[in-house]
Amino acid sequence: MYAPVGFFRAPPGAIGIRTPEITLPAWQVSQIGLTPEAQTTYNPNPGIFLAHHAAYELRIAAAANDPFLHDAARAAIVGRYETYPGYDINVAFSNVYARSDYHERPYAQLNYNEIYYNHVWPHIALLTDYLLSDFETRSQGAIVFPSRYAQGYAYLRSKVYGDRPGQFMGDDNVRLWMPQRIVHTDDPQANYVTGYGNGRFYLALSNESTESRSVTVTLDRERIPYAADRTSHARLWVDGKPAGTTTVTNGTVRLPLSPKGLTAIAVDEMPVFTRLQAQYFDAALSAAPVDKGFRTDKTPVGDATAMFLSFAGRHDFYLWTSASDSEVRVARLTLKAGQMERTLLDERHPFEFSVESGDVANIEYHLEFVRTDGTVVDGGRHSIAR
Repeated sequence: MYAPVGFFRAPPGAIGIRTPEITLPAWQVSQIGLTPEAQTTYNPNPGIFLAHHAAYELRIAAAANDPFLHDAARAAIVGRYETYPGYDINVAFSNVYARSDYHERPYAQLNYNEIYYNHVWPHIALLTDYLLSDFETRSQGAIVFPSRYAQGYAYLRSKVYGDRPGQFMGDDNVRLWMPQRIVHTDDPQANYVTGYGNGRFYLALSNESTESRSVTVTLDRERIPYAADRTSHARLWVDGKPAGTTTVTNGTVRLPLSPKGLTAIAVDEMPVFTRLQAQYFDAALSAAPVDKGFRTDKTPVGDATAMFLSFAGRHDFYLWTSASDSEVRVARLTLKAGQMERTLLDERHPFEFSVESGDVANIEYHLEFVRTDGTVVDGGRHSIAR
């Protein structure tokens, strides 16, 4: 026997994902904590994986001391998937969504639910919001990073983090820093949050288990270039209380975790390699925008908008047009900056151009279009400056 195919079936001739019937613990296919999309789509979409409400419920539960609301929020997030699971549940009792390779299959095989790739970033945002809210509430506000509200679209609204420093167990000016694989733990029940500041590396672990754990943490040497055989000293907190000190030797530390508990360390004189983030927060590289760095002009085949995109000391010239491929087959852009001149072609819709501009502060450009009938349209000569 196989699990039923989802509401959105694979197209004719395509082979969908076949799932032999298996016996699973009920919690693995439970929809507790999830919400339906809408009352008019409840039947095909009984549960939505994009649980942006969970982080809000977690914070409300902490403020109101409401364990039921806390558990409902946790059920919407924890243990649901190993990666992006798609939008919703179309087959009520299946674990196919939880597979780590589910989203990596050809699109035509994804016959259990809908995959909307524009949902991946909101999905990352909701998980980050939940994770940081969990550490904030477990630590009773001792580990907290300021946030901004991100409107998103529809109901995909979260808090987003990282633009300002926060607090970590009494230390101010700690920047959230969560690059991929920054640390490795030997226990899947341990979640973590990392940061840096004040010449220190900060790490907090939370325990999803109701049992005590002893977790070995290994730091990523590429991003935390510790010296071989070096021992670093760290302050230690267990469940919010100072617990003396511990040591990090050759990038490894073993930490205790109480049931559903939280353990944190602040490692002294631990260098970090932040790549882009250090440049982003460097005030010397953050130039104030000027009003000559953006313009939109009318052309015979639609608008053309040009701008400088500046980020962390890097600058790009970007131009996009609203020209339709039903009217235009080629867009041609000639750029001139100082002694440099180059011509670029875009033969696919949307017709747009992106060029790294380096230290160039003024760019002149000439835009032309080739219509589908072969005639050439002049899009104008303009300039922008930063």
